[in-house]
This record gives sequence, structure tokens and C-alpha cells, in this order.
Amino acid sequence: MLDTLKIHTKEFTVKDRARVSVQPGILDYETGEQREYPLFKDDLGRDVYGSKAYVNTEIYNLTIQPMGAGVELFLQTSLPKTIKDDNYTPLTNSETVQAVEVIGKDLKSRGVGLNLDACELSRVDLFKNVIGDNNFLSYSPLFALLQSKRQNKRDYGTTFTWSNTQREICAYDKLTEMQSRGVKVGGYPQNTIRFEYRLKNSRVCERELGFSTVKKLVNNLDNLQKKYRDALSKSIFSLRVDDVNILASQDLQYSMQFYASEYGDTWLSRFLRDSGAYHLASLAGDEVVKVVLACVIGDRVKLWRAIKYFEDAKRDFELSKKVDGSKTLADLYGELQQKVMG
Repeated sequence: MLDTLKIHTKEFTVKDRARVSVQPGILDYETGEQREYPLFKDDLGRDVYGSKAYVNTEIYNLTIQPMGAGVELFLQTSLPKTIKDDNYTPLTNSETVQAVEVIGKDLKSRGVGLNLDACELSRVDLFKNVIGDNNFLSYSPLFALLQSKRQNKRDYGTTFTWSNTQREICAYDKLTEMQSRGVKVGGYPQNTIRFEYRLKNSRVCERELGFSTVKKLVNNLDNLQKKYRDALSKSIFSLRVDDVNILASQDLQYSMQFYASEYGDTWLSRFLRDSGAYHLASLAGDEVVKVVLACVIGDRVKLWRAIKYFEDAKRDFELSKKVDGSKTLADLYGELQQKVMG
């Protein structure tokens, strides 16, 4: 259930000749001034200067940098990646403890002294994978419809994010995300949708979880699933299934009213044109439609006009009540609600 974990502390040591990279300060070419800061002391008590120090490994990224009047160490990791090939499968409680121990041992071997248990939490990501009955694009109209209270909604095609400055809920096509990182996904279940709940700063981590250190996080792993369900039940899954039908019909009515007021007597033909383009793109994909148009239309100018016509029509259409054949938005919502919250 735990994925990304970011922690920070002011209490750390770095041994002389530790396997840590130190980045020099930025040089002002005009004045010759180089702005550097004392980042840590070596074994002899001498200050080591730079703009920052860092360690980047396959299992974590560490940065030591000036913060306010002092210096802090930040460490970010994806816990599943620490002991598995990727972060698809959630860790068991014992595996989570093991992951923290692996990071601690690696830090020690590099000459970085750090009490991980005492480090403060500054970001915690919780997740669950569900296997959809349909592909991700079938759920896109549903995700486009859902809105979390007091949050901004962003759509990146195969990723939908509802966020504010402190929390973020994200639903995305997990296999597409893995492929973008060069991971072979042949052995993973198709139609995997990842739902993540992200606590984005120290204050919200402590308020939402009830604690603020790595030790207490590891000692309260059994409570995280309830925290996750509570968060999603108050946001994107706060509706009843019947409410989704109402929202969808209201949205469709709004779209038709917009077309009627915008296009006068020709509004229905324009609405049907745009909705047709939207569904064609949903069914086949934009690029497939363009390739087929290129096969049918030989003239380059006419092809350019046809593609522009298709893109304009698709862009103008907002939402349709029916998706994936006979399934409604309410059907899809009920399916995901049961799988995520169950």
C-alpha cells in the first residue's frame, strides 16, 4: 500500500571520504563570487562547503542542502522498488520493514550516519491497484466528470489528478506509466488502474496519519488501509451510484443547451457531429483515425482539412452519457467504487 516515501532530518553525520557527491556553489562570472554553504563536518570537524550534497541510487535519492538558517537531509524512495523489480505490487508489512532496513544499510555503507526511525515524514503515498473490466480510456469520461471538493482537477490523457496544496488523489493507467519508464509489462494484468492518495507535506502527514516519524509509520502499517479508504470515500467516491446518472444527465443537458444557444437552428447537427468525433476518437484513438483518413484521402490539402475538421469536432464535444457500448458512467463508477473501497 505504501509507495513513495519522503523524509527529512537535521540530525545526520557524513564520514570523511564518504561516497557522497558535493556540488560546488554557483559562480557569478562577473564578480567571481561563488556562493557556498557549510553542508556537514568531516571526521576532523572541518566544514565541507558546497551548494548541496547528494546521493542517487536505484532505490533512493538523498539530498543535503541549506534550509533557512540550517542544513537538512532529504531522502525520497519508492519502497516497493527497494526490494522488488518495480513498484507494481504492494509490500507486506514485513517487506516494508525490510525495505527501510535495506536503505539504512546502504546509507551506512556509504558513510552517511542517519537514524531513519527518527526522521520526519514529508510525503507519503498510499495506493491500490484494481483490474478494470474495460480499458482505461473507457473510464475517462467518468474521471472527467468526478470532482473532489476544494481540489483542482487535471487530465493528462491516461492520468487524472485531483489535488490541492496538501493532498492529491491520482488515477492512472499503471501499465502505460510503466511502459513510459521502459518496463516490459507482458506479465502484468491488463487494464490495471492505479489509485493513489498522496500526502504532500509534513503538516498534512502528521494531521492525516496521527504521527510524524518513520518509526511510527512502520509501527502503524495496519491502519494505513483505513486512512486510504476514508480519504477516497470523502472525495472521488463520495457519490452514490444514482448520483452519477444525475450528474451525467445534467452534464449532457448542459452540453445540449450550450450547443443550442451557440449554434442556433443548426445546433443538433453540430452536436451530433462533435459527439461522433469524440466517440470515434475514444473507440479507435486519435492517431488511428488520422492514419485511416490518410489511407482514404490522397490529396494532402484535403487530408489536412479532414484532420482539422475531426480535431475541431472532437475538441468541441465535452461529455457523453453512454460509454463502452451499453455501460453508463454509473455502471463504471459502481464497478470502480466496489473494487477500490472493497
